[in-house]
Amino acid sequence: MTCLTPYRRRSVRRAAMGLLLPTVAILGTAVFAGCSKEPESPTLLQARPQPYIPDVPVPHKFQRDERKSSYTSTAGHREVRDVYQGKEPSLAVRNFYLHYMATAGWELIDDQLQNGVYVLNYRKDMEKCEVRIERIPNGSYGTVTQTRVVILPQ
Repeated sequence: MTCLTPYRRRSVRRAAMGLLLPTVAILGTAVFAGCSKEPESPTLLQARPQPYIPDVPVPHKFQRDERKSSYTSTAGHREVRDVYQGKEPSLAVRNFYLHYMATAGWELIDDQLQNGVYVLNYRKDMEKCEVRIERIPNGSYGTVTQTRVVILPQ
């Protein structure tokens, strides 16, 4: 068993501290470097794999409100009044429709923001489509984003 003199104990402590401090500094830098967040670029919402209406995309996880929706089709023309609800922010839903309606063949006529409600108007062949996106109360659960899609003959 070796006996360390007070001088020798201080030398061992200094050597240990000499290794410990750089190690802590390096680990601390690595940990805190991971905490700094760069602003994220906006991501486009994904579409449901099977939309309710073939040429009208719906954001993934948005559900149709059957009580508020209707669909009729006779002799080559249709009238659609669909309502969907989901948790995504209204701006993200607006951006979703700006992208996916174009890929479904709809031409954007105008894009408006009216009192917190996004209104997008489209046309395709002999039809016009209005998409209204707004936040609405959801009972005691806060708010949800509601999307109303109305397709009528021109």
